[in-house]
Amino acid sequence: MKSIVLLTLLLSGCAGGMHGAPSMHAPAAPMVQTPIHAPPAAPRHNPLAPSVEIIAEYEHTGSGKLKVSLRAVTVGLEPPLHFHWMLGNGKQWDGPQPWPQSYEPGRYDVWLSVTDAHGRVKRSSVVIDAESMGCAI
Repeated sequence: MKSIVLLTLLLSGCAGGMHGAPSMHAPAAPMVQTPIHAPPAAPRHNPLAPSVEIIAEYEHTGSGKLKVSLRAVTVGLEPPLHFHWMLGNGKQWDGPQPWPQSYEPGRYDVWLSVTDAHGRVKRSSVVIDAESMGCAI
């Protein structure tokens, strides 16, 4: 079997230093590419679809508490907007940006609900991880 493969390579001019040698067989017919049908793609996220996101910025304090500034970023929602925050530390806030919050060591779930002029409600959440002095999503 090895000798047949080697003979084929020699005849085609592809072995050793024969790269420019003429081939002894007829030119090959052009290849026809058949498209491969992939499974349907997952629906793409529409970047302009109504959404809300929480931005959390934290600051280490010398007291062992974590100070966190939160703000909401909305896309595609029609004003006026109503923001309602559950801050995870027993406090609530209405508005796009609550006052900076202090968190003792522990994990806290922060929830945000935004309602627009058409009654559409979008929600987002973030976990404040005051054990490692940072945020986890």
